[in-house]
Amino acid sequence: GGCTGTATTSVVVNALPVVKAVNDTICAGETGTLVASGASTYSWSGNGVTATGSSINVTQAGTYTVVGTDVNGCESSATATLFINAKPSVSLTSNSPVCSGSNAMLTATGDAGSSYVWSGSNGFSATGSSVTIPNFTTSGNYKVVVTSDKGCVSTDSISVLVNNNPEPVISSPAKICLGDSLQLSVSGGSTWSWTGTNFTSNVQSPVLKPTTGGTYNFSVTVSGTGGCTGTATTSVTVKAVPTVAVASTSICAGTVGTLKASTADSYVWSGDNNFSATTQEVSVSKAGTYTVTITTNGCTAVATTTVEVK
Repeated sequence: GGCTGTATTSVVVNALPVVKAVNDTICAGETGTLVASGASTYSWSGNGVTATGSSINVTQAGTYTVVGTDVNGCESSATATLFINAKPSVSLTSNSPVCSGSNAMLTATGDAGSSYVWSGSNGFSATGSSVTIPNFTTSGNYKVVVTSDKGCVSTDSISVLVNNNPEPVISSPAKICLGDSLQLSVSGGSTWSWTGTNFTSNVQSPVLKPTTGGTYNFSVTVSGTGGCTGTATTSVTVKAVPTVAVASTSICAGTVGTLKASTADSYVWSGDNNFSATTQEVSVSKAGTYTVTITTNGCTAVATTTVEVK
């Protein structure tokens, strides 16, 4: 009839854990890591990912949620975002193939703010979007490492080839006599450009006829594969032709006359009545026609005279 009883109890309210998650930024193609703290156990979700643990590895950009649980079973959540920076674009060009001994030019194009570091054959190294390799003589491979202003890296490589320069060889006589034709010839190439003393030509084997004695100098530039060129030179001595004159003479029957040629290195006489001799001066006693061929420095001249017997 109105009697009462009393009881007591206690309730403990635990603080929620303070869960934190750290964002990450990576370059395309890499793996990012998101890290949580502030709890005892963790459960991640987002972008199709479910995982446990204080950290997870992810490759897809976006926001991820982590639920942290402390020792009292209390839960809190946080979010972390994975940011992905694109790698720099890179494209390489060169002036390959190049002629041996000329400059090789390498050019890289990429995003604004990018830096470029080159390496390659024969210990080559350089920086910059466009580089020059002077006196290029050996084909090789060249690599560029491109780093964007976000720190992301791309690489590319290119081969540079060498076209060997033609090595022309001129064929020509060292000496000719004035009045002879001079033929020049050069080996190799597909086009030819000759220059010389009062002379030009664009054929492989030109022929000319010098009009004065002396030394003639010639140069030819030969064009080969890829427009590469080579040059050769030569000299030809044009020797003067000796002059010869033998006066005609008349003699009395039974006497001997004399024919004398101009001074030379050698003489060859011929004439009527099977006449022959090899001296500068000859004796004749018969009427007829006499011819002398003289030679000086390898060049010859011919003269003819007559002898009349009275």
